[in-house]
Amino acid sequence: MNIMLNYYYQFLHERHYFECHELLEDVWKARPSYSKKDIEVAFIMLATSQYHHRRGNTAGAARCLRKAVDGFRRHAQLLTEYGVEPALIPILEKRLGTAGPYTPLQLPLTASCLRQLKALYPDFDSERPADDAWINFHATRDRSAVIAERERQLMGNKHPVVDPPAKGNGQ
Repeated sequence: MNIMLNYYYQFLHERHYFECHELLEDVWKARPSYSKKDIEVAFIMLATSQYHHRRGNTAGAARCLRKAVDGFRRHAQLLTEYGVEPALIPILEKRLGTAGPYTPLQLPLTASCLRQLKALYPDFDSERPADDAWINFHATRDRSAVIAERERQLMGNKHPVVDPPAKGNGQ
């Protein structure tokens, strides 16, 4: 549950939606088997929707929100286990028909989840101004680890040539 508490803190207090995505994607992909139909993907899509909406990408936000709603509907029976009231689904469905300006989304957390969140993050109830660095975080973050991992995966079973043969006339 601590990962979800961190997600809710980032989502509701920090409004660092990119970090929400990263947190859950890491947990989701660390499982022995995972699918795009898992409930974590609905939470990832919800954060991604907020990220796009705040940046003015309303089409991308709507697409991601639709996927989030579909995922939450599919796993409605799990919502309280994840610390969210089932009222989340109608709240999101209402937003689907709204193409207005970005407004922060308030998640209907269970009383138990809210208590744990406030205990873990004492500043949770304090107002926090938007951090402009997070609005375009995807373009400014350090991607060196991501790039290195992609290169490693591309290499697969290939082994780089350490001492290539000399080029020339066959000598």
